[in-house]
Amino acid sequence: MRPVKWYKGVAPVAVFKDRQVLGYKNGRLCKMDAEGKITNICSLPRSFFERITESSRLLRRMFRRDVRCACFSASGDVFFFKDKTLYRYADTRLQKICPPEQGMSAPLNIAPALEASGYEVLWGDYSSNDDRREVRIWGAGPDGTAAVVYRFPAGCLRHVHNIIPDRKGNGYYILTGDND
Repeated sequence: MRPVKWYKGVAPVAVFKDRQVLGYKNGRLCKMDAEGKITNICSLPRSFFERITESSRLLRRMFRRDVRCACFSASGDVFFFKDKTLYRYADTRLQKICPPEQGMSAPLNIAPALEASGYEVLWGDYSSNDDRREVRIWGAGPDGTAAVVYRFPAGCLRHVHNIIPDRKGNGYYILTGDND
């Protein structure tokens, strides 16, 4: 197997079965084939401040400007979070799924949903949540909308680190972040 040619500063988002790589660099989503040919897909809208904070690796890390997490859904679409916003990449199109939720940061992980759930991907609220507000599990539906799937009551937990589908048990493991 030949290695895929890589370009400096391009952050990988997803690797497809045909060895093409979906990547992100300086506000652009691109696709690279195994020979190293790059095809630009689209540019994500960015403010002046966002362009500055993506101009160097140090600033990108400090301001969390890279793609945070990504996964394939059962339909084969790629879902990823960038700047607290969920995007879907399918058939050379990029769709913005949901706007940022006030008070929460981008999730640490996004998981493919079980097929019978009616959702394509799931993720949980993530923030410091020192006052222990309610924490929600979100799902993105096939129609491109996001909805709250489950609510943990206030005082129950701090935030969600990961959601792992259990296909045999037809459920999920919810990994949380707490101090106790």
